[in-house]
Amino acid sequence: MLKYIESANPYELIDYLIEAYPVSNRPFLAPWIVVPNREFQEWIDREIAKKVGSSPHFNYVFPIEFIWKLYRLIEPDLPKKLPTDLHALSFKIFELLANNEQVKLLFGDLQDQSHRFALAVQLADVFDQYINVRPHMLFEWEDSLSDSNFGIDSVSAATKHSVSQSNVHPNASPHAQNLDILDGKKTPELIGSPKRLAGYIQFQKELWQSLNSVFDRGNNLQWSRTQIYKDWLRQLKNPDIEEKLPADIFFVGERDWNRLLVESVELISRHTNVHVVNYPELENDISPKTQQDLNRMLSEPKQIGFSFGSRQNFISHLAEKWRENGVFSPYLLALRRNSTPSQTANVVPKDHWFKLSNILSIPGSIHACHSIKREVEVLKDDLLHFLNTSEAIDLSEIGILVPDVEAYSPIIKQVFAQEPILPVYLFDGQERPLQDSFLALLDLAYNDCKMSDLMDTLTDPNIMDRYGFDESELGTIRDWIVSDNIHFGLVHSHRYSLSTALTSWWRGYFVEHRSFTHQPEISPSIRVRNSDQLSTLSKLQMLYDEMLDLVVSPETERLNTEWLAILQEHFVRIFKDSAGSNPRGYNWVIHWFEQLSEELAYASTSVSYEVFMDWFRSVLVQKQDHSSSFGTGVLVSSYIPNRLLPFSYTAMLGLNEREFPGNPQRPVFDLIHQQPLEGERQRKKDTSRLFIERLALTKSQYFLSYIGRDAHTNSEKNPSPLITQLRYLHKGTESNKKGKT
Repeated sequence: MLKYIESANPYELIDYLIEAYPVSNRPFLAPWIVVPNREFQEWIDREIAKKVGSSPHFNYVFPIEFIWKLYRLIEPDLPKKLPTDLHALSFKIFELLANNEQVKLLFGDLQDQSHRFALAVQLADVFDQYINVRPHMLFEWEDSLSDSNFGIDSVSAATKHSVSQSNVHPNASPHAQNLDILDGKKTPELIGSPKRLAGYIQFQKELWQSLNSVFDRGNNLQWSRTQIYKDWLRQLKNPDIEEKLPADIFFVGERDWNRLLVESVELISRHTNVHVVNYPELENDISPKTQQDLNRMLSEPKQIGFSFGSRQNFISHLAEKWRENGVFSPYLLALRRNSTPSQTANVVPKDHWFKLSNILSIPGSIHACHSIKREVEVLKDDLLHFLNTSEAIDLSEIGILVPDVEAYSPIIKQVFAQEPILPVYLFDGQERPLQDSFLALLDLAYNDCKMSDLMDTLTDPNIMDRYGFDESELGTIRDWIVSDNIHFGLVHSHRYSLSTALTSWWRGYFVEHRSFTHQPEISPSIRVRNSDQLSTLSKLQMLYDEMLDLVVSPETERLNTEWLAILQEHFVRIFKDSAGSNPRGYNWVIHWFEQLSEELAYASTSVSYEVFMDWFRSVLVQKQDHSSSFGTGVLVSSYIPNRLLPFSYTAMLGLNEREFPGNPQRPVFDLIHQQPLEGERQRKKDTSRLFIERLALTKSQYFLSYIGRDAHTNSEKNPSPLITQLRYLHKGTESNKKGKT
């Protein structure tokens, strides 16, 4: 059974979940709830607990993992890592691109491994997007025939004869590393002359077919994600799978529905209960002002982000544009349309939140500030005024959204800690992950150990704990380095290298200078004079010796799996003692190494240390969206995590044009970017919907701000076009009675 529910009040969605649980004849099986992110999951749990005293037993699942978790119930032998996972795909494509004439025609002569691997990473990311968003296009490519083997004969024998691995689960594919081969300032030789899109399509089609041929030779084709998707759709047509599926599945708040997900839901609903519980689309219910008002308003030269045609239709166009940004995927609309009347219900809300007139009636303010700190100071003043003039509210009903939590976090903590204090908890970055510390040591060895970088690394809490340094010892080492003019050098024995300094310091402690008949090449130093300084020197020598083991020539080539095994051995050797003081962090890194090793086993490829380290660095440290914890005061997050939560007071900071919506670069051969299909996610449209829904889910007041001028040049900086559009909507409609901008 498929049931579709919409409500324009988020709290009534919670009422439906309470009422519908449990609805099956298998009450001891936990219903599955598919939610967009962890923050929305926690909000659902809290709201249900408020109403009924405790939260029911739900199994929460994220959309990207939904199909995979269900398929594992049907096929428990499915490997956890697959040959079409992003990293395995990157190295396999890297191998196929070698000495290929099509690549030279489209992208020019790739001068070295670094350029070829950058292209491979971009192609792997594009294919990964196709698998998630357009698998049916890949189905068609696989079913068609091609005469090109795309350099399959150049694939290493080790790869051809690899056997299936019993590996680990296809993770939701992360975004590709930031290696944009189309950045003309970085790699102009890769661009070449513009080619027709048809050429890129044929190139990618033949490359995908060749990848499948390679997988087939290695007996891994059955574990290709597209093959699994095909089998998944076939399995859902089997009436015997009902007992393997959850009794009830709820989709709550999911906004992005692609063709594969909708087809899966329709087929699943034949076997079990499926409930789609969602916010509605934005309703455009505003009335433009008179033509005279519009003419006066339109005489102002403002940037609104799109063309609108005649002045008479300006506000109507703008309002319709906002409505279109909130329109559902056509696949979701089809799902709703195909539901029978008895299966579809629209809850009539007490307060309709998703009306444009409602957004424009919410009091709010827009501020142009000269710095991040000023943004936060103005926000605090506005927030204190709101708290003093409003009825008592919980601080967790206040949400602050920023473009970069790490940049805003220390400033928010500093400003909010001043009297009058506003409680807020933010991760301060002092608990540095072990993988970051390990990467810092690798970079020291790779970059010949600059002393400024060495001192930064020594202040890392993980490094201090590993080698037993304290603050006074770091000060002593800094004095030694400055006094003896040490600059860099891990293996170079020049006068100002660290290796020379260590020899000099050791000699100075054990041998008096006047005892030498002839002056040695490295003179003894007087820096180390007592046992405490000797202890400090011993610790520094231990660090130096372990970094020496990390030194590798950039041109050295090995299999990628060998490089990974070597780095894992280094990590265990250096941080094995941390398993006692930081077992969670240590075990996480070990598990990460093991998973990555199982994935790369599908694509064992010879690569230089330089290329491997560039890739390793990008996948080891990945930027994530951050959010403060509930119950610790005002909620602070980046734009994404708390986007669907209702707040009494919403603040969005850093709303400049470059950050919001921004202009992400995509390869010229990315068909999703070049030829977007209706219903597919698009960055600017997603950002516009986020902004509109964030305002719609604000009950009492909003605060918007951006940096008005460049801190260095004092030149004017543009706000997000969405801010300009909001201003025009306020000026051009009759619906705004209470709003102020």
